[in-house]
Amino acid sequence: MAWTKAVNHRDEGDKHRDARKWDLAAAAYKKHLAAHPDDAGIWVQFAHMLKEQGRLEDAEGAYRTAATLAPSDPDPLVHLAHVMKRQDKSAVALETFRKAQALGAPDEVEGEIETLVRLIQKEAQPVSSTHTYLFSVQDLFFYLKHHPTMSGIQRVQAGITLEIMTMPAVDAGFVLTDFTEALPAGSFWLLDPQALKAVIDYASGEKVDHAKLKRLLTDCEQTATPVMAGSGNTVVLLGAFWGLGNTIDRYLPAKRDGARLAAYIYDIIPIS
Repeated sequence: MAWTKAVNHRDEGDKHRDARKWDLAAAAYKKHLAAHPDDAGIWVQFAHMLKEQGRLEDAEGAYRTAATLAPSDPDPLVHLAHVMKRQDKSAVALETFRKAQALGAPDEVEGEIETLVRLIQKEAQPVSSTHTYLFSVQDLFFYLKHHPTMSGIQRVQAGITLEIMTMPAVDAGFVLTDFTEALPAGSFWLLDPQALKAVIDYASGEKVDHAKLKRLLTDCEQTATPVMAGSGNTVVLLGAFWGLGNTIDRYLPAKRDGARLAAYIYDIIPIS
């Protein structure tokens, strides 16, 4: 009886992969996985081969299997997010990139997250604000993006913001002017209060790493939702509204739509 050498389907798949024979590689990896279903690395390779053939939904399923088998490895999640992005599943891709980032994915994932956030935010339609008061913290954000510590005006804004957050009787939200240039005039980005508090708490600490602070600012912007201000709203400008990105023309459309404007006057600079 002739002896035949057992076929190593994993090696066979690698050989076909290197030769760019995607279908043959996928078939070989599939046979390997039938005998070794817990091989997360080959599930990733199998998914790659499916993706190269344009079988994006099948590749998505294989990447999910790999991510389940290796829950602490960001690599399958990164590939999963990319293949979902190619299928125009922007929101799910964004969530997956963020999970990968939390596991220590490469720095370029941050760029993917920012791109998807901007895409989703540009498609979002602003709704009328349900808050009576909208406090603009635009100046605070602009300043902290360029400085690791707060000056006097920024400290006042931070203190007022934190105090308002503890006052349930004050129906307040906190907004930025449109940093995406995608919203209609008179609209703002409503910040998640917990994300905003995280920024202020960290910026108020004894030691502030500016890179980490800027990441917190970005996270806060990326979780913002668009709102319109008009009749029934009061927009309060807490900071230096004469500064770059925070000039009064950003707020006048809301006033024309019926919103009241209020400004904190620190000194005679805005008057003079």
